[in-house]
Formats: sequence, C-alpha cells, structure tokens
Amino acid sequence: MLALVLALQLAAADIAVIDGDTVDVGEVRYRVAGLDAPEIQNARCLAERRLGQVAKARAEQLLAGAATIELEETGRVQPATERYRERREARLLIDGADLAALLIGEGLAQAPGRRRWCNGL
Repeated sequence: MLALVLALQLAAADIAVIDGDTVDVGEVRYRVAGLDAPEIQNARCLAERRLGQVAKARAEQLLAGAATIELEETGRVQPATERYRERREARLLIDGADLAALLIGEGLAQAPGRRRWCNGL
C-alpha cells in the first residue's frame, strides 16, 4: 500500500517558528523531521534555553531569505500530551536544503535521540 505524502510550497510568511524543531503552518503544528533542537520553554538549563533561542532565530532567518520553501509530511503524527499539542512530522526544505541538516551542521541541533545540551543531562 502506498502512503500519500502531503507536500506544500510555502512562503516564509506562512510559517511561524516555535523553536528549532517545531513550526506552525496555519492551525497545524509540525515537528521538523531529522533533528532534536534545544528547548526554549521546557529547557533543562540556561545554556539549552539560550541555544534554543539561537536555533529559532536561525531557522527564522533561513526561512526569511529563502526563494523556495517546501514542507513534506512524513505521515507520522505525534499525539498530544500534557506538554505538547499534536504535531505532524515533516521535512522542511529551504531552497532544496533540509532544515534539519542545516541546523545540525551549524551546531544548533543534534541528530534525534542525542539531546545533550546541559553537561550530560
């Protein structure tokens, strides 16, 4: 059975960056696939919160300067919890480059599952 993947072409104005790995497009919240970014709201330490703010600002900067932005849903959905509302997972391509790879390459995010921002926490 083939999975139907939603792919959207967007403008930077269509996207609200929540943090380095979460964006809103209209009423829909997306978890950016392929990275873990530092938390801003639920940071475990001040260093994580500060790096989270830098990652968010860099994502906003990359989106604002993009000629093309594509969002490709993976088909995965993270259900709502006490801490988070439901998030669909998607790749976010900025001028053809994966946002996850860009932020990881700049040291503003890590591969999924690593999350070491606070000296081993």
